[in-house]
Amino acid sequence: MAIDLNQVLNDAIRETQVLYGCQQHAKQVRPVLTSPHYIGLRYPSEGAVTVCVQDTCKGDITQAYYQLGHEALHLLNCVDITEVTVLEEGLAVAFAHYLVRKFTGVTLTPGDAHYLQAWKLVGKLIDHDGLALSNLYQKYSRFSPISEAELLAVCPSLATDVVSELAKPFNTWKAGIAV
Repeated sequence: MAIDLNQVLNDAIRETQVLYGCQQHAKQVRPVLTSPHYIGLRYPSEGAVTVCVQDTCKGDITQAYYQLGHEALHLLNCVDITEVTVLEEGLAVAFAHYLVRKFTGVTLTPGDAHYLQAWKLVGKLIDHDGLALSNLYQKYSRFSPISEAELLAVCPSLATDVVSELAKPFNTWKAGIAV
């Protein structure tokens, strides 16, 4: 049975809004596309965004919720890939794992080490202040870009090395601290 990827995406978007608030863009979210390899957001026009996931999602509900959950978090703001922070990428991983557990009951094992490091840094933020993420989104309406000063305004006693890492752009980030 084919999985309705658009329904899965709608579930994921609804969950992001419950946890953090409304999307901060006016782009029309187009129907989900699949491809053999590409996962991410595409912007086919100024006012539209398309979520792309791997073909395997059509037959694997766990992968569908994972990949679409990850991208749904990025849909909160739709920033350019060069602006996505370690904070947002780590949160996208955490959110995807949460979504898979909630909708399928499956607990996934961590994957890619780079994303795992970002996820662990977000875990340090959550451990420090369980409301930090919702407070951050309430105050700034975004997770990317985010500055160290903005993070410290919400979590003034968070370790400065963690703050520094979370504010870095993910696409050029080399993990600077052990987590």
